[in-house]
Amino acid sequence: MNLNIKEFISNIATQNEITLVSIYNLPNTTEAVAELFTYLAEEEINVDMISLTYSLSTTASVSFSAKDSDMSSVLKTIGKIKEKFEDIRTDVNAGNVIFTFEGEKMRNIWGVSATIFTAFKKYGVRIKLITTSETSISCLISEEDYTNAVKMLDEIFSVKRI
Repeated sequence: MNLNIKEFISNIATQNEITLVSIYNLPNTTEAVAELFTYLAEEEINVDMISLTYSLSTTASVSFSAKDSDMSSVLKTIGKIKEKFEDIRTDVNAGNVIFTFEGEKMRNIWGVSATIFTAFKKYGVRIKLITTSETSISCLISEEDYTNAVKMLDEIFSVKRI
């Protein structure tokens, strides 16, 4: 794969102080997912990245990101959802950063995600959550890996400051 990634990415943005929330053993129904995100909306939590892992079993896993400053509201919401669905298990991890790679030209090009993920790997940056659209790829990483990720942006993507 010989992809000149700089031709396809027009913007790279970051968001600091992000919490990753993962909920396991949530009933595998649209109603359960809707109820979870309704609780989050009632607490006025702005959810960014959302990933639902579908399963043929009766349970599903949902991960999402929110601002670290919303942590108390996130924990309150988790308490509400646990009252409703007693078997769920949760992981809450604060202190993360979202890197978002954007480009209209990404829409019809194969290999962009492979190139981005390989760059993170080369610089020892662990990706915790990935979400995509046709024109963007967002990766959530630990703040501990931020310096290596910025070095990667400079050396691979020629981005000096973000």
